[in-house]
Amino acid sequence: MPFIRFNLYHLNQSAVLATVVGLLMGLFSTPPLQAANSSGNSAEYQRLMGQLSSLESRVEEATERLQDLVNKKNASRSPKEREVLIEQMVEEHQQTREQVAEYNRLRNEIRFRFPAQGQEIDLLFGPRRPPSMEELEQSSSLDARLDRVQETFLRHYGSVLREQEEAEHQQAEGEAQGSGRRPASEPDLEKSRPRLKLSR
Repeated sequence: MPFIRFNLYHLNQSAVLATVVGLLMGLFSTPPLQAANSSGNSAEYQRLMGQLSSLESRVEEATERLQDLVNKKNASRSPKEREVLIEQMVEEHQQTREQVAEYNRLRNEIRFRFPAQGQEIDLLFGPRRPPSMEELEQSSSLDARLDRVQETFLRHYGSVLREQEEAEHQQAEGEAQGSGRRPASEPDLEKSRPRLKLSR
């Protein structure tokens, strides 16, 4: 009799396990696929993706406007004008933060409502964070500083560099034509070119 009970117990356990596995597979496998493929949900998915794309472009535009305001503020010499620009920057930064929060909220909503397309959403629309004012100031100040250095360098040495390059090029062509050999290669020009030393 204990042998029979063991077999019945084993039989009941495997039947319960099979039933539970079947129910779990039924719950987790079909609804997301059916939700993503049905025509009503597909239209909803497309509508939400359009909204997300629109929000993404608005966030990009707001970030560009904010960067323009930072550049104007850095270029401004008047304290009153700077104060006005700073107030505009604060307002624009607040709007940008709100748009980024709405973008991330909508992105997560789409990811969780349509898990079958989650990978597509992750590839097309990454998570965003609002740019901090410090980041904008640093990028603006570095770019502006590099532009000013380049302009100063070209203003002082641009004509000299152009004259030297033209003279060397004409000299190399003249030597090549006079001797019947090929023009000097770039490394040859580099060796014969005098070096400029920058000093304060």
